[in-house]
Amino acid sequence: MKKIKNMLIPTLMRDGQGGAATLLPPRYKDDDLRLTLNTSPGPIAFIEQLSGGKSPTNKHEYLFGVSGKEGPEVYRNSIKFRTWLCVAQIVFSLVR
Repeated sequence: MKKIKNMLIPTLMRDGQGGAATLLPPRYKDDDLRLTLNTSPGPIAFIEQLSGGKSPTNKHEYLFGVSGKEGPEVYRNSIKFRTWLCVAQIVFSLVR
């Protein structure tokens, strides 16, 4: 998620001379930066390819990699799953 967030936030550029700051557009709008983005490390990319997500229809959906259009739902479900794993670990450690 951190990589996607960094691609969505505009960048504030300042020159070293103390001049006015310039606000650059979000990085996902730059085709070269978007092509080098890899949000799926190693084995996760393989799992995403098996899930067969729909192809992206715009530049924003492209940020979610193979899951494309279903990207926000995939990340939301991932957060829910990890939250329940944390709860289960806490319960398990307290029961012992």
